[in-house]
Amino acid sequence: MPLTVEDRYDGIPLIYMGDELGYLNDYNFSDDPDHATDNRWLHRPRMNWEKADHRKVAGSIEHRIFQGLATLIGAYKQAPQLHSAEPAVVLECGNPHIFTHLRPHPLD
Repeated sequence: MPLTVEDRYDGIPLIYMGDELGYLNDYNFSDDPDHATDNRWLHRPRMNWEKADHRKVAGSIEHRIFQGLATLIGAYKQAPQLHSAEPAVVLECGNPHIFTHLRPHPLD
């Protein structure tokens, strides 16, 4: 029997700044005393505007990643079954190591 929850599992997978351009993790965050104890800065590199401009160069890694994500986001927007207007329902699958949930189709 499904367990309903008030919480919704909204949104899309988290994309950190720079993921859309193929940035790598920035391990230099630990050199800054203000950031050294907070490893979230690993995913918050300084913006490299030259690399960002490469997203406009057809065939570059940055362009391919940027366009690929834009395509995925466009497909996501066209899929009403992924819309978060419908609350997710947690399903019991019998395995405590697996989290399963169902989002009913909003057009059903």
